[in-house]
Amino acid sequence: MEIIFVHPQTQNPPSGGHLFNRWIVAEAERRGFPLLPCPPEVALSARFGRATRVLWDSLLLAALARRPKRYRDGTHGLLVHYLPFRDPALGHGERRRWSHRFDRVVGGMGFALATGAGVAAFLEQRFPGLPVGCCEPGIDPVFPAARRTPDQPREPGPVRIATIAHLLPAKGHGDLLEALGGLGHLAWEWHWVGADHLAPEHARNLRIAAAAVGLGARIVHHGVLPAPALARLLRRMDLVVQASGFESYGMALAEAVAAGVPVVATAVGEAERIVRHGETGFLVPAQDPMRLREAVARLLLDAALRQRFRERSTRLPPRTWEAAFDDFVRFLGRVAAA
Repeated sequence: MEIIFVHPQTQNPPSGGHLFNRWIVAEAERRGFPLLPCPPEVALSARFGRATRVLWDSLLLAALARRPKRYRDGTHGLLVHYLPFRDPALGHGERRRWSHRFDRVVGGMGFALATGAGVAAFLEQRFPGLPVGCCEPGIDPVFPAARRTPDQPREPGPVRIATIAHLLPAKGHGDLLEALGGLGHLAWEWHWVGADHLAPEHARNLRIAAAAVGLGARIVHHGVLPAPALARLLRRMDLVVQASGFESYGMALAEAVAAGVPVVATAVGEAERIVRHGETGFLVPAQDPMRLREAVARLLLDAALRQRFRERSTRLPPRTWEAAFDDFVRFLGRVAAA
């Protein structure tokens, strides 16, 4: 059985969904599995036979909504990376439009495969009777390989904090800036990893706000880093802090834990499963800068606690892309059999 996988071929900067696609395609090639990538401009006008299964990427949701088709014969499905209408940065009207597009597209599919357990549960509830599977991401091996061992001392200097997210309103940099603004008397520096050109006005306002409270000199912006460079950076970090108000999974958190770095994060997406509260990091409510400040302050002030969190993280086996691909194939096999 051939499986046509329709997804964007290039994306700059790459999103978590785009990286997921790359790994799945690469693993399929490694195993000789008949997963055939197809450009969307070809697939949107193509006719597929009933013997073929077609998996559409939800990164194409807007294009699919503009060209509605009904695929209830069970041969077409949607790989769902995220639920766009849950983005708190969107206005009410825009959320309604995305919700309508989402329902229109998913309602016309024969099956859906989610990349997070929470998204899968949402799909099962929203679309009763629709076959739904779950295939959560794996971890690039460069991250566990970057772990600092107990006999490797940290580099001297201030506590190094990393936030791995594009500079977008929903990612919570503003809340974290407010939280860190009350901790200026402590020695720390803040490393941003992510694109700043996707919402340039927002990124500019963040820098202006940081300068206004005297924190601009403590911020180091690295831009988008490929996995090996990000792993090397995480090796130097003492703490990863993510203040996002909206996630479907949380690959940056999973990579930080795999690299053995203590985490403070908002309890969105799958954070409660990725970060063990009080053992490998702290979880706080979204959009609560005071709680965020308290959690960050505890780890800034307590090097021994950071070390305990680091040691516990290194004991956790990271999920592999081989395991992720096994879930991928298992679900598609059930779909084909049905």
